[in-house]
Amino acid sequence: DRSPSRGLGDVYKRQVDTVKSKSLGLGFMMNKPCLLLIFILFTCDLWAFDCSSSQLDVSVKECESVVSLYIGLGGDNSLIPEVIKSQFLDPNDVTVCDANFKTKDEDLIGVFCSQGNSITSIDFEGMNLTGFLSADVGGLNELIVLSLSFNQLKMSIPTEIGQLSNLVTLTLDHNQLSGQLPAELGSLTSLRYLYLHNNQFKSFLPPDLGALNDLIILRISENQLYGQLPDELGKLSSLRELYLDSNDISGSIATLTEINSLRKILMQFNQLDSILPTTLNQLTNLSLLNLNNNSIHGHIPIEMTAMSSLNYLRLRNNNLTGSIPAEIGLLEQTLLSLDLGGNLLTGPIPAELSQLNLVNYLNLDNNLLSGSIPAELANINWLFTLNLAGNVLSGEIPIAFNDFERLTSLFINDNYLSGPVPDLTNILPIIGTEFLEIQNNCLLGLPDTSQQMIDWLSQRTIPGIAGTGIMNQRAPNLCDNVIFQDSFDN
Repeated sequence: DRSPSRGLGDVYKRQVDTVKSKSLGLGFMMNKPCLLLIFILFTCDLWAFDCSSSQLDVSVKECESVVSLYIGLGGDNSLIPEVIKSQFLDPNDVTVCDANFKTKDEDLIGVFCSQGNSITSIDFEGMNLTGFLSADVGGLNELIVLSLSFNQLKMSIPTEIGQLSNLVTLTLDHNQLSGQLPAELGSLTSLRYLYLHNNQFKSFLPPDLGALNDLIILRISENQLYGQLPDELGKLSSLRELYLDSNDISGSIATLTEINSLRKILMQFNQLDSILPTTLNQLTNLSLLNLNNNSIHGHIPIEMTAMSSLNYLRLRNNNLTGSIPAEIGLLEQTLLSLDLGGNLLTGPIPAELSQLNLVNYLNLDNNLLSGSIPAELANINWLFTLNLAGNVLSGEIPIAFNDFERLTSLFINDNYLSGPVPDLTNILPIIGTEFLEIQNNCLLGLPDTSQQMIDWLSQRTIPGIAGTGIMNQRAPNLCDNVIFQDSFDN
């Protein structure tokens, strides 16, 4: 029984036959008689603090709760007097009850109080704590901030966490917490920032989270979340940033389209296996949509082009089919990065993509795109990376590519491009040698008219070009049919 209502006299009496094994890094109480253990010198001198007899400005209940909480977390008992010590500062300051203490590296960490002398903030971030978050946390119902990030805390989040109705910020990220996410998280009705990422939670997302009307950031990345997004998540009317990447979440993201306040959705590296909802057009404030590395199928909905604030669209490594909507060019005022690589997209590259004048990165690689490369792409003034590798593109490399102003990476390898390599004298010095790849095409040679280009290439090693000639191209029998078909189509 570690109820916060129990007196610390009882808690510390139990320390006579209880061990906190710090040397083994276990961070929890082990039921062994103190006098019988080899660690006797480490355990019998535990500092006993009696909250009821102390001259503290916080309540006895809060004092007991914070001491029990700190012990459960695996904190150093010798620092307990400093943890709960009150030192009045400026009486007009919000944090008049400053119970800071310093770690070995002199970082200031600790407990803070309000003017009413209630504990409102606990910051034990990065203290190498190896214990667990105990039920005693429920006794600190005036807490506004609880920060325990970057420790080695284990076990699960206690259900008593739901008693912290005033909590605004909860950061438990970068620990080793596990188990199910408690439904009681949905009782934290004042919560705005919830950080649980980089733990070992194996859980579904509790539908109760939908009750957090003030939540602004929800981050539970890099865990083992499973199941589908609960419909209740769509009720998070204040949510701006959602980070659920690197989990095992399946199903659809349709419920998220009900949250018009969203600015960022990061759900890459999951198991999403539905189609992209046409209701994505409702997310008019969304700037980042990252759904890379899932199993999303179906077509890219034209409705996405109504996402008028979209800066980054990342749909790499899914199972998308159909053609690239020409209407994506309508995002010319906002889109900075477009990544559709690693899908099953077919058809030609729309020339309308050249309207995306602000795009820095255009990745369409490893699809089944066919036809010729639109010369209009050279009109994208701010394009740094163009990746068209791994398709079935044919025709010649557009000579207009020599007009790119800022291109630093060009990947057109593993296609069926034919004809000579055009004069790219203007852009080669910008691209350099590591970010130009033209191998595995059907190219015939270098331009006879550009000695400057030949001289430049002869001093460098570029995939697909050796010295002054072409190398590592497809066998003629693999090129003939494609070149013939391309000539026929033209």
